[in-house]
Amino acid sequence: GKDDVALVVLLGHGTYDGDQAKFNLVGPDLTAGDWAVMLGALPGRVVVVNTTESSAPFLAALAAKDRVVITATDTPAQKYATVFPEYFAKALADAGSDLDKDGKTSIWEVFAATSGAVARHYSERAQLVTER
Repeated sequence: GKDDVALVVLLGHGTYDGDQAKFNLVGPDLTAGDWAVMLGALPGRVVVVNTTESSAPFLAALAAKDRVVITATDTPAQKYATVFPEYFAKALADAGSDLDKDGKTSIWEVFAATSGAVARHYSERAQLVTER
């Protein structure tokens, strides 16, 4: 309903061909535009988390009123496998992600914990960051 919140988390692989970003599926892949149409039919607030490589174009394509969009990458050029999903799942399950200690973990708090963990992942391994 209009007062509900739907959380959509895309786990798997994504691609960007310079024109369209897609979430890869068995069979035809769904473009960011396809997702925008499907999500537009939902009456309440929507949180979309695209944890895949080449996910940045989903941000502009899915942005809408009453919608939060989180992507693992900030440019379409970041096309290598991401560690974001691993750290997102851990942050979602970890009570320590509740930064303001109010007993509830917001999507912003999960994102902040995930972002910090991703940055540490690359820093501790002295690797080039392939996602942001």
